[in-house]
Amino acid sequence: MTVGQEQVDKPSLHGAPGGGLASLLTTGEVAQVLKKTPWAVCSYVRAGKLRAYRLGHEFRFTPQMVESFLVLHEVG
Repeated sequence: MTVGQEQVDKPSLHGAPGGGLASLLTTGEVAQVLKKTPWAVCSYVRAGKLRAYRLGHEFRFTPQMVESFLVLHEVG
């Protein structure tokens, strides 16, 4: 995806290269990956369905937290 003159990658479950704190995903990024709204992602966290870190008033997610959520909701 291109924003202005800059190339911007779409969010993925693999986070930033090198891992660490840079690999934490925002609510908006998780929403894009799950094809849901940020509000829906927050409701999953509040219901205890999706694990997250709370940083101030925001949630942050590791790729593993999102993958665990997907495994728990796998059908078939």
